[in-house]
Amino acid sequence: MDETKTSVQSSLFPASKKCRAQIDTVCLGTGRFLRSVLIPPLLACEFKPVIIQTRGRSFLEYCVERYDNKNKTGKGKEESEGDFLITYEVDTVEYDGKVTSEEVGCYGAGTMGSKQGIKDVLSLLNDMDKISIIGMGVTEAGLSSPKCKTMADLAQILHRIYTLLSSSSLTCPNPNGKICILNTDNVPQNGTTIYSHMKHIATNDYNEEPQFLEFLETKVAFCDSMVDRITSQRPGSNGLVPRCEPIPNKCLVVEDLHADLPNKFYEDDMKRKFGFVIRTKPNQLSTDIDLKLRVANGTHTAVAHVMSISSILQTTALSSSSSISSLLLQ
Repeated sequence: MDETKTSVQSSLFPASKKCRAQIDTVCLGTGRFLRSVLIPPLLACEFKPVIIQTRGRSFLEYCVERYDNKNKTGKGKEESEGDFLITYEVDTVEYDGKVTSEEVGCYGAGTMGSKQGIKDVLSLLNDMDKISIIGMGVTEAGLSSPKCKTMADLAQILHRIYTLLSSSSLTCPNPNGKICILNTDNVPQNGTTIYSHMKHIATNDYNEEPQFLEFLETKVAFCDSMVDRITSQRPGSNGLVPRCEPIPNKCLVVEDLHADLPNKFYEDDMKRKFGFVIRTKPNQLSTDIDLKLRVANGTHTAVAHVMSISSILQTTALSSSSSISSLLLQ
């Protein structure tokens, strides 16, 4: 664990240089979509992510409490290369209504909601050997303007990465050498929107470093994406434990027109096990979004109204052979 001592713990990152060096993915924001939809496929691809809050520290405190409890009970491990530093919970409501829970691993948690938290994050970047992915797990409001704190935080992280890459202290092993930014919100053209905000910040706040703008244009892939997994929260968890439907066929759809994503994302298991779908041609993602918003969401809304009026509590009624099922599907 990070050994920086403050009155309030500002991060939960590996303490040893060796363990810090292995981290290759930074996730900004702690949204339920990011934790349930993006982190699992990242781990399956053998990436090593940390999760960083932008303003608050509720997720950090949740992780610190779980970390401390494991050490108190003797279930914690000594810090070693390759081990998860922490885990968090994700619930799934199965098709039969049964709720199952799993623990998802992570390599650290932090916050950019304090000066010390920001210092810890930048220090971690300094100790990393490579960077492949930046995950975004913020609300739509966080992408609404280049003046949002989330966008300022992302620009600060990208600027530090730019500096480290320029000095060859950090590398990007992706196929085209571009860091891929993957979003887990449902803002249309979310990657394009973030790129526009980053260009605005680079032009206005880093105007004495034109090379930073060139870095954003040539060394970062701002991928557009769509999330489609119903995700709420465990009752009483204050949003800290996602509660989801089973993984659908299209859980996270990412547009990768120039083959910038790491090759492991293209393996069959990514789609089969995690619903991670890659679109490589123009307009394919737009079709996915249209199908979700106009067909799937519209159908779900209509059926939900009928189910409510009919006092039907479980969607399993839709898959039965009863007369009620026939009526609903008509």
